[in-house]
Amino acid sequence: MTTKQNSNLSFILGSALFVLCLNSFLPETHAASVVLTTIRRNLPNAYNLCEPETQVCTRYGLKQATAICGPSYVDKLVDFKTYTYQRVTSQRCFGDRCHLEVSTNGSLIHAGIDCILTPITGTTAACNCTVYRG
Repeated sequence: MTTKQNSNLSFILGSALFVLCLNSFLPETHAASVVLTTIRRNLPNAYNLCEPETQVCTRYGLKQATAICGPSYVDKLVDFKTYTYQRVTSQRCFGDRCHLEVSTNGSLIHAGIDCILTPITGTTAACNCTVYRG
């Protein structure tokens, strides 16, 4: 092999390894999805995010999801269509982090929300709403 071929092969293998590592950090439901945007917002009056007995964050539904993500997402990358958040499809706790999955009126657009209580107040949750395609 020539030096150029070795260099090209190294680049291809390095790129493949990077993609595999990146996918290992994504939740299983988002492994084949593309991140469209991430919104960071605080949720006030957030008490007991996770139920200790069930490890489900049942107190948090569509009202809280739209307070964090907004009522809808406008896809400015493809068709400028507005996708409205419709229902929470799953609620799970990972330690003290509450994770919600929210569907829209489009089959390919959905959001994943992660919230954790801030240590300073103990009643405000710091949240990320990540909108995905796929």
